[in-house]
This record gives sequence, C-alpha cells and structure tokens, in this order.
Amino acid sequence: MMEPPKNNRYQNIPYLGCTSDFLEEIADNIDQFELFRRFSPQELLMLSRHLHCYAAPRGYLLFEKGELSDHLIVILSGEVSVKENNRSKARVLGAGVTIGSETFVDQHQWGASCTVNKPTDLAVLSKDGLNAILMHSPRLGNRFLLAIMQSIVVKIRAIEQDADHKAELLLS
Repeated sequence: MMEPPKNNRYQNIPYLGCTSDFLEEIADNIDQFELFRRFSPQELLMLSRHLHCYAAPRGYLLFEKGELSDHLIVILSGEVSVKENNRSKARVLGAGVTIGSETFVDQHQWGASCTVNKPTDLAVLSKDGLNAILMHSPRLGNRFLLAIMQSIVVKIRAIEQDADHKAELLLS
C-alpha cells in the first residue's frame, strides 16, 4: 500500500491507499461521480494516482468553517452533513458528491463545517496532487480543472434558480 501524504489534515484517520485501489468500484458507479464521469478509464487511472483515500468514522469533523482549504474531497461511500452557521438545517451529502471545489480553486476558507454522519470513505486531492497532475499530464490536468469549474457553475446556477424561486414566492 502507498504511504499517505505527509502533513495532511486526515493523518489521524485510517489511510486506505490511492484512489487507484478503488477504481473498479468508482467505474461501476461512474454516473454517481459527477466529477469523474467526463474521463476515460485510462484518464481516471492517471487522476486516481494523485487522490488519497481515508476512512472517516461517524462524528469525525472533516473541516471546520473558517479553516483554510487546500484540498478537494470526493465522497466514495457514506454520508456527511455540511452545516453553515447561519442555517438551522444541515445539508446531507452522500456518495459521488464533491466537496470544496470552490475553495480548492481560490484557496479560501471553508464556508461551513462538515461532519461525518456514518462511516465514510473519501478521496482527497491536495494542491500538491493537482500540481503533480498538471506537471506530468498538463492536458489531463487542464481537463480536470475544467471539470471542477463546470461543477462550480452547476452549483451557481442551482443557487440562482433557488433565489429566483424564493423571490417569486415573496412576490406572490
């Protein structure tokens, strides 16, 4: 098994290895993984060598609002809750969801806290991992960045539609 990256946020939970060890499972459920479905099996293999998997137990705090973000998380299995301080209800996210695409791009602080609801396997891509992809396979790295940007646009559009719907309700 590959060694976990040094000085990472998740060094105190079980390291499962590279995502390449879980590629068959991801490929079998590729429609569930929005970020990965744009890539061929060969490209997925190349990307997966730079993502590291961890097993987070129930109750584990993945990140806290205000912490600087330097990584992207893909939920492989399990379930987490994302809670913003100004919201009374947490959003529950499950397998296939990518967390942190916005903060990964701009290296901003997390805008919410995220806690594991039930045992969860997650794939983590660090800035160093992204830089390695860009250095060794620039075309693939650029396609991966484009996929991240597209996922951000999808989220922005959903927020806009929700805001439009709420405005309509207020005016009716």
